[in-house]
Amino acid sequence: MINKIDFTAKNLTSNAGLFLLLENAKSNEIFDLVENDLVFDNDSTNKIKM
Repeated sequence: MINKIDFTAKNLTSNAGLFLLLENAKSNEIFDLVENDLVFDNDSTNKIKM
């Protein structure tokens, strides 16, 4: 489980920073977690997930 991801504001303002953030999320299976394990109370909200 990820408790915290630290990125500096300078890195996040560039495309490279965004790429690092997305790669980190992918390598930690965050997208799979959101798609498969995150369930909302509202059915219409569940349809919006990735």
